Amino acid sequence: VRGEDRSWHLFGITQQNPFRPFEEVFLTHVTAPDLMGPWTRQPHMMHIDAAAGETVIWAPHVIRHDGRWWMFYCGGGEAARFRICLATSDDLWTWTRSDANPLLQDGYEARDPMVLRVGDRWVLYYTATSAPEGGRHTVAAVTSPDLVAWGDKRVVFESEREGKGGGPTESPFVVARDGRYLL
Repeated sequence: VRGEDRSWHLFGITQQNPFRPFEEVFLTHVTAPDLMGPWTRQPHMMHIDAAAGETVIWAPHVIRHDGRWWMFYCGGGEAARFRICLATSDDLWTWTRSDANPLLQDGYEARDPMVLRVGDRWVLYYTATSAPEGGRHTVAAVTSPDLVAWGDKRVVFESEREGKGGGPTESPFVVARDGRYLL
């Protein structure tokens, strides 16, 4: 995202090779004056909140609304208890977890949130499974008038594949183009 000072901020998950996603316990933060760089590593941020049952933190998605930055992320614990959470910031440097956390919990590893404004509502897309013990991989959507209270769940895509974890629906992203929404 581009900050008020025109600098770019990238937030994400990171782990040294080999691939060990269950050791991702903080978010990385890098900044640049231009998208082409140079990029500068900043101190790690948003470490897991063990008191809230988090053992991993994944998939940050940041938007700007009403003069504030809103970060939706997965605060994972036991896989069937993964949940979508919220943190806010006024400056992209200091983040505060919401007292409303968790915003939602669904299926096995409900995660990878993506938020989009559609008309007068917000839509949060995320990946989950059809049941807490696993099942068909889905992309679900919930709506909100205020970015905090979410409801009206709909499954917008259901894969033929069954299982646990991200599966074929990992990291859903929706864009509006030519009067259509593309997943």
